[in-house]
Amino acid sequence: MNAASEAPVSADTSSSATGSPGLARRAARAFQKGDYTHALGLYREAASQYGDALFRANIILCERRLEAPKAAASVPEPQALSRQLAETQRLLEHYFNRCETLEHRLLERG
Repeated sequence: MNAASEAPVSADTSSSATGSPGLARRAARAFQKGDYTHALGLYREAASQYGDALFRANIILCERRLEAPKAAASVPEPQALSRQLAETQRLLEHYFNRCETLEHRLLERG
């Protein structure tokens, strides 16, 4: 993995070197196109053929990219956050006032 750009690194698995159709090259192309699922599968296949250490960083990077949309999708919209904040403030004021009322009643009895 290239730390500066978080782009996958390529191992030399070209067809002339290994007799295969260049899994790492195809995986890198898929990654660059944003097809992280396909890239992950190709990197895993390459790792099983040529060694996990060569492709571990690329596999992790694909997994992170696949997780990123899930994390982004879980962030609420600004309007929803504003509504939630207003509701929380309303409830806080309600319970605060209720506590004060109960405290005064206790003091009157005591």
